[in-house]
This record gives sequence, C-alpha cells and structure tokens, in this order.
Amino acid sequence: MLRGFLTGDIVKNPNEESWNIADKDLKALSMPFEFAPGNHDLKNYELYTRRYGPIGRYFFVDDDLFLIPEVQMDGWVIDQEQISFFNELAAANQGRIENIFVFVHQVIYMDYMHVTTNSIEGKTDALNFESEVLPALEKTERPTYIFAGDVGAFDWGMPVYHGEKDNITYVASGMGGGVADNYLIVDVQNDKSVSFRIVSLTGKDLGEIENY
Repeated sequence: MLRGFLTGDIVKNPNEESWNIADKDLKALSMPFEFAPGNHDLKNYELYTRRYGPIGRYFFVDDDLFLIPEVQMDGWVIDQEQISFFNELAAANQGRIENIFVFVHQVIYMDYMHVTTNSIEGKTDALNFESEVLPALEKTERPTYIFAGDVGAFDWGMPVYHGEKDNITYVASGMGGGVADNYLIVDVQNDKSVSFRIVSLTGKDLGEIENY
C-alpha cells in the first residue's frame, strides 16, 4: 500500500500521550498517513493543529486529486470559501484530474443517502451537502469517491456503507463495535478504475462492498 487515510476519532482522549502512541503505531506501518480528524480528535483543537497542521488541504497523486475539507467546526458543513476554492482548483485542472477522493470523518451526506452514523454530535440541521457540495462535485463529471468514518462504533450499527449516484460513490467504514470492525483497501488500477476490499479485523466474513 502506498498511503493510508484515517477518517477520524483516531484517539479517544486527545492528549499528548494518546497522540504519541498513535504516531508510534502508525510509524510501524512504514507508509505515509493522512488524517481527516473527528470530533474526539478535535476536542483539543489547538493540540491537534500544533501537531498536524491545518485540517483543510489537498494534494495530487499522479492525476488523482485528494481532498480533506474542514467540516467539524461548522456543524458538518463545507463552507463557501472551501467550495469556491474547489471550483477554481477543478477548473484549473480540468484536463488533468482522473479521480477525486474526498475524506471526512462525519458522514456529511447522511441526509442525502440516508446513512446511520455513530453520532450526530455537532451536526447542524442545515447540512449543505445536497445544495452546495454535491453540485460542485457533479460539475466536474469525474469519478468521485467520498469516504467517511463515523460508523461501526457499536455492535448495532452498520460497519460499512456503499452507495452510488451519478459520478459519485459514497463510502463509510469504521470500527469499535467488536463485531464487524474493518478497514478498506482501495485499489487504483493503471486504467484509473477503482475497486474496494474490506478487511475484517474480527474474523467475520464481511463479503463485498457492493453488498452494503
């Protein structure tokens, strides 16, 4: 694997000791990791940003665009400044972008795709995913994959979610329930097609992601 992404709630108690342990564990995997922090991680916002820098960022890997927007501070909303920046970025790289990968902790599309999450802590009643974020992503006409992490913390919850509409694939994966804890491996082929593998952490056969 070339790169890992952690979609939030990396630590339960966001103090120096917890982050030091997390960093040590990740270092043993010998590959770079990106964080899309969750509500637990950001309970000490100053500590997180001091250690890991600003939350909202983007980068390219070959011709694939990776985005980690800031959603925590505005009630799971991607604000207009970030949307405008994305529109400009996408327009400037229209001929380059093959795939778009977006990583968040909160399931910002939960109302649009009707997903059950671990928690709605901090969620505003007026999510702007369908009204503002979705049109920006659809406009690119590029295959887009949105990954969220706030599922699977309880044995009654869904461990994995997968859905598709138009050019966008919606994915959520998580752990903590002790029944179907998992992580995903995302394979990007030479022809830029994308596929998913669910890796069970409990020994339970979780099947194919298309079954969720």
